[in-house]
Amino acid sequence: MDRRVRRRRRQNADLSHRFKRLLNSLRRTNRRLRNEIAEYRRNEQELRFQAKLLATVSQAVLATDTSGAITYWSPSAERMFGWSAAEMIGAIGFHLVAGLPDLELIGAMRAAIGTGKSWEGEFMLRRRDGTVFPGYAAISPIFDEQNRRIGAVGVVSDITERKRDQQALEEANVRLQAANADLQLSHNLLHTIVNNLDDGLALIDSQRVIQVVNRQFARLFEMPPEHLPGTSCDDVCPAVAPIIARTLSGSVKSFERVSHLRPSGEVITLDVYGIPLCDASGTQRVVLRLVDVTERLQLEAIMRQNERLAASGRLAAAVVHEINTPLQSIQNYLYLLRSSSVEQSAAFLDLASSEITRVSTLLHRLLDLQRPGDRLIELIDSNAIIERVVLLLGSALRGCSIRVEQELAPDLPQFLGQRDALMQVLLNLLLNAIDAMPCGGTLRIVTRRALETIDQSTRWCVQIAVADSGPGIAFDLQERIFDPFFTTKPHGSGLGLAVSRQLVEQHGGSLRVQSIPGNGATFIVSLPIPEDA
Repeated sequence: MDRRVRRRRRQNADLSHRFKRLLNSLRRTNRRLRNEIAEYRRNEQELRFQAKLLATVSQAVLATDTSGAITYWSPSAERMFGWSAAEMIGAIGFHLVAGLPDLELIGAMRAAIGTGKSWEGEFMLRRRDGTVFPGYAAISPIFDEQNRRIGAVGVVSDITERKRDQQALEEANVRLQAANADLQLSHNLLHTIVNNLDDGLALIDSQRVIQVVNRQFARLFEMPPEHLPGTSCDDVCPAVAPIIARTLSGSVKSFERVSHLRPSGEVITLDVYGIPLCDASGTQRVVLRLVDVTERLQLEAIMRQNERLAASGRLAAAVVHEINTPLQSIQNYLYLLRSSSVEQSAAFLDLASSEITRVSTLLHRLLDLQRPGDRLIELIDSNAIIERVVLLLGSALRGCSIRVEQELAPDLPQFLGQRDALMQVLLNLLLNAIDAMPCGGTLRIVTRRALETIDQSTRWCVQIAVADSGPGIAFDLQERIFDPFFTTKPHGSGLGLAVSRQLVEQHGGSLRVQSIPGNGATFIVSLPIPEDA
């Protein structure tokens, strides 16, 4: 009896102990279950969040099994391709590739996925409506818990805009390369042209330091071109320093003619132009242009002398007629004097003396034109010079039946100039008018006081207009007739008008022509009047 009681007690104790263990195990299981439920809910929330993200992204997301059949089709894939998930689940993904698929590309993709690697590449894809677009696919393999590959997931992007931008960028790059090539060609061409110019060019900064020069600039100063940049322009050529200073201070173009002693001992004459240059940052610099006019001035002096000699020869032929008439009269008077009475002899002597005076006057006026000297500056009466030149050419004018009309303003102020130079200009203009009217006509000479614009400034001038009634000058030749050696005459030198314009411009004036073909030509000489006149 006692044994049974003890046995039951032991059984009850074992049962209580097993119950406690079972209860503890149940509690642990319940805790694990709660944790798994919580993890499931978290996973579910994460999946829902990811599903929402997949629904909002622009890229299409799809999954396939190992056979290539689609197992997942995102809402963005439906928007991109036009097929719904119900239509695409179970379909083969490669059917989305447009046209004949690139087998080599697909083979490379399958090989990468088969080895567990990701793959990226481009395909031409088609939509439900039949349109084709370029797509970029990023495909990665999917594995199960045992690390066995069970499929693949792909993210597809529509790269139409990217392709368009890429093409535009490539086209822009091609245009940029072409522009760079053109720019380099232009740079090389400009560098070649600048280095082969007959004028010296230099870029001077605000401190009068030389930055860039061309070869001619270095030749003018007999220095190597590479030694000039970085040196002061005041040291290279002190004569140009005032021109640079004026250009920098006034920001206006400056000009001056200077003489420069070269290291070799040769003295050259330079026309110096200072041109202001301001860059985008406001930095002021000067482009210095040097023109060596030494040889040109020498040639111009020879040209002027030759033209004077040629004009003098033509004038001498005209004056011969003027002198021949009084000489014949003197000869006749002397013949009559032999057989005349004392009273008649006195009259004949007076007449002969008058004719000799006339010859002397003509010769003195001819010598005025040919008198050598320094061409002194003096006050000039333009009307007096015109009358003298007309008198000298009187025989030539009458021989060509040319009627002279003069309208000379009586109150013209005198001006400073070189009398023989102005006589040469008028002589050239009148001889040209005679050549233009070989069969006769009218030569009109007018003087007046008028406002004239010379070198962009308006000044009071004495104007001398020489107009003929000849055939006139063609419009396309009216400026060329002032070029040296250009002539429309069969035997002309082409220097008369060129020298005349130069002589007038040396007086600060201008010489121009007005002509309508068929209605004669008018040459207008404008000579500035002193401001105090």
